[in-house]
Amino acid sequence: METRTVVVVADSHWDENSRFDECIRLHGEIVDWVGENRPDLVVHCGDLFERKSTPRERTAAAEWLQSCATWCPVAMVSGNHDASLDIDFMSRLESKHPIRTFEYPDTHSLGGVRLSLLPWPRKANLLAALGDVSQEQAGVAAQEALRNVLRGLYQSPTYESPRLFVGHVMMRGSVTSLGQPLVGMDMELGLEDLALVDADAYALGHVHCFQSWQIGEAPCFYPGSPRRTAFGELEAKGFTVVRFRDGIDHWEATTEFVELSATPMALVDATYMDGVFTFSTNPTNVDGAEVRFRYSCDSDVRDAARERALGWRDHWVKAGAVSVKLEPKVIAVTRSRAPEVAKAATLSEQLQAFWSSKRYEPGTRRESLLGKLSLLEGASL
Repeated sequence: METRTVVVVADSHWDENSRFDECIRLHGEIVDWVGENRPDLVVHCGDLFERKSTPRERTAAAEWLQSCATWCPVAMVSGNHDASLDIDFMSRLESKHPIRTFEYPDTHSLGGVRLSLLPWPRKANLLAALGDVSQEQAGVAAQEALRNVLRGLYQSPTYESPRLFVGHVMMRGSVTSLGQPLVGMDMELGLEDLALVDADAYALGHVHCFQSWQIGEAPCFYPGSPRRTAFGELEAKGFTVVRFRDGIDHWEATTEFVELSATPMALVDATYMDGVFTFSTNPTNVDGAEVRFRYSCDSDVRDAARERALGWRDHWVKAGAVSVKLEPKVIAVTRSRAPEVAKAATLSEQLQAFWSSKRYEPGTRRESLLGKLSLLEGASL
């Protein structure tokens, strides 16, 4: 019985200004898995870079792609973060096995798999192809144009090789790392739209949280990102392996999520008041994690809040945190004088009114303080 194995990676976001060593390390783990398990193909579902790449980022990403191509062919579509020339550059790399990149919808056979490839669909490009369309009709027209693109990616079934859809798309009903559904996004697709391709499996990029659906008997999934790019991404990080098995009358596809050793990122939220922090989020385990401590405080107690925050920082470091970043949000406070203070005629009366408004009792020091204030008031006359 014939089989095909495909490694699916997405949303690498190579960025030398954001945990670059972590990105290199985790992509190295992917190469190790590929070398040990020898899949038939590696595909990347877009957003290789965070933005237009720097020489350092291009070098690191190129070395990773070439390392994967030591063992098997590689195919990649462009994402919404990828610059055109960056993706084109990757297709020119020399490697043992081919590296193919796609910036336009296409079909291609590689590694014994027939690929239907959809880079990030841009509404402006779709509308340009349609010609003169009114603003009121633009949204509907662009969606229908995108469905026509999907129809064009259909490949008739044969029993020689499985069909895999690879796209960088916004799926209707998908959720973020915090579990919040994404709704009302421009150019989003539903399962019924992807079904027009009639693939044996659907690999998607764009959302960083692993999640999956079924289109008939075909699995449809986001592998998520290999690393954490934000403190809100608490879920496991990794890549997905698709295994195709030649069934009686079609290719059966199963998926496996492979977790990588991504460094945890813990977000702590708190409010400082009356000398203590009240936490809305406070992780019980920070061992090996990067921690961001975000707290709010009034401007007149910022120093006290920082001292207490430094104490928490030391506590988390002792508990095994890799790093702790303090992020204070200082709230400007304007104090108005109590009406009783404003109405008092003399400094002595104002001081006593102030004590009363603060419910403060100076005790045996009262007469001494008032006496000294009278001397100062008399000297100023």
